[in-house]
Amino acid sequence: MRICLVHAEPEKLPRIQLEHRSLRRGGHDAYILTPRIRVRFSPRLLSGGLRYLGLMAQEALEHPDVFHVLNIPDILGFTPIIKRARLVYDVRSPWADELRAFGHGALICWLAERIERYVTRHADAVIVVNKVLECRAREWGAKRVYVVPNYPPAEFRPTIDREDFKRQHGLSGRKIVLYVGKLSAVECTLDLVKAVSNLLGEEDIVLVMVGDGPERASIERFTEEKEIKSRVRITGWVPYEEVPNWIATADICVLPRREDMPSAKFYSPHSVRKVGEYLALGRPVVAAPVGEFAQTDLPIRIASLSSFSTAIKEELANPHVVNRPNDFTWESSERTLLEAYDDLAKNAG
Repeated sequence: MRICLVHAEPEKLPRIQLEHRSLRRGGHDAYILTPRIRVRFSPRLLSGGLRYLGLMAQEALEHPDVFHVLNIPDILGFTPIIKRARLVYDVRSPWADELRAFGHGALICWLAERIERYVTRHADAVIVVNKVLECRAREWGAKRVYVVPNYPPAEFRPTIDREDFKRQHGLSGRKIVLYVGKLSAVECTLDLVKAVSNLLGEEDIVLVMVGDGPERASIERFTEEKEIKSRVRITGWVPYEEVPNWIATADICVLPRREDMPSAKFYSPHSVRKVGEYLALGRPVVAAPVGEFAQTDLPIRIASLSSFSTAIKEELANPHVVNRPNDFTWESSERTLLEAYDDLAKNAG
């Protein structure tokens, strides 16, 4: 089966690379459509629209057996529907709710949800990353739904001994609380530092933040004011192959999130990639009670952000043991992905 995988920025999306590899390993002739228009200017809405229209025009010139469209933006699913081509709609996050979280207007958010619903109903198969999105897809009239969690590949493993790596970075003998990702208001990174500042002031603990973003300057100002700058290490962005080494150093990994965000109910240990990475490397996790996290039976300690300091202390004293970490690798997701395409081939025509 010839499969065209489509995303606005495929080079920045590990999931599309994994799906491409899995589909080819499953015997399919899969390829990733490379966007030709990459312009960026102000206003962002206009430049984004130009990029998306250009990619939709590229889709119109392609003739695969199946278009596999990954959101966001979900409007990329329109071209296969108009062409009456077979469509697999791959949903990682709720487009309209993400727009609401970033403060976009009511009209734009309403339109995005209408598009989500339309593409969901018309897709030949809908792939989602967790049960919450599965329920939503079924409620919206999806023909077939498959849950393919957003886990890392089995080769996501540290390349350096844990203690050697800590020694290289001046962290020997320290307890490490680790955050991986963008330093932003959506990720609650400044709130995280504030929530654990008393812990950093009293204990021999270092908060390591692997990433960068708009809140970095605010975090650095706060740590200077509270005189805990030596206890908060911001690495900046690091090559992806170094991320497992950082995770392996952690005593505790954390996932802060705002519980009042419109998209909060769609978060899940199976869809937030960094959580899959934490668990795949056997690290204990403290996470906010958002979406499926609130009722998870996985080895994760759940706590409101305001209680992270206490939860981290409890987790350090009595850490969860992550049994069967291989359950959180992409290879388990690959089986469902290939099953979806087997079903699609059986139901062709």
